[in-house]
Amino acid sequence: MTFKLALAQFSPCTHLHTALEQNLQTHLRLMQAAHAQGVSLLVFPELSLSGYELAEAVRLAVTPTHPVLKHIQTLVDACHISVIVGAPLFNEAAPEKPYIASFLLRHHLPAQVYCKMHLHAGEDRFVSVGSETLLFELQGRRIGMAICADALYDSHAQHYADLQADVYVASVLITESGYASDCAQLQHCACQHGMLVAMANYSGFSGGYMATGKSCVFSPTGAFLGVAATTTEMKAHGLTWQLLMLEHSQGQWQSSVYPALLPEPSNGHNQQTRF
Repeated sequence: MTFKLALAQFSPCTHLHTALEQNLQTHLRLMQAAHAQGVSLLVFPELSLSGYELAEAVRLAVTPTHPVLKHIQTLVDACHISVIVGAPLFNEAAPEKPYIASFLLRHHLPAQVYCKMHLHAGEDRFVSVGSETLLFELQGRRIGMAICADALYDSHAQHYADLQADVYVASVLITESGYASDCAQLQHCACQHGMLVAMANYSGFSGGYMATGKSCVFSPTGAFLGVAATTTEMKAHGLTWQLLMLEHSQGQWQSSVYPALLPEPSNGHNQQTRF
């Protein structure tokens, strides 16, 4: 079976009293769309279920047995798809400071949790620092998990490279002002460590920041493989979400976006780029 990676890009709910429930529905729609496209692993942005709402992190914190994650696990089991979703994780040792966490949910397996190890300036006012990386295997790929600022520290990716990871996935919130420098670091990471590097970003407002979209992927040699739409493009085309998909088939990488910004070709296929 071909490994197919997808990056989920969407604008999160900004109504905090219904954020978890509303974002859950968006996650389920994206999972169903990804399943229809034959996706193996679907990666969501940083804190995708709650939004990047650090001031509300305590109230929005979940545990791996939270009902929202159970709903996602049910669809994971039904669709045989793996997903990485984000939310604040309740911190028993310091309840007033949860973790920024990504939850790995796979078919009929217990949830695994990765907690952000490198915080941006000011995040430590609201959240605690994680201490352990998370590497997992899926369809012959060794995949390392990162959250936003983690990917800016070369030692983080180096740790996974030392464990022979060949894919590095980062769940992020990146604005336009930081996009070029962050992508340059991701490209460097791919070149330096010989890993496929993928970044899933929001395409909308969250936590006081306007994310720029443009989720992207770099090859193990640092070649640019594909990018999703900008936030402005998605609004202009009336899109609330988009998938950037990548698969390795017959010795080459093939990227596609769904739904496409332009009309579908007459043969009904998604827009695709080969590298």
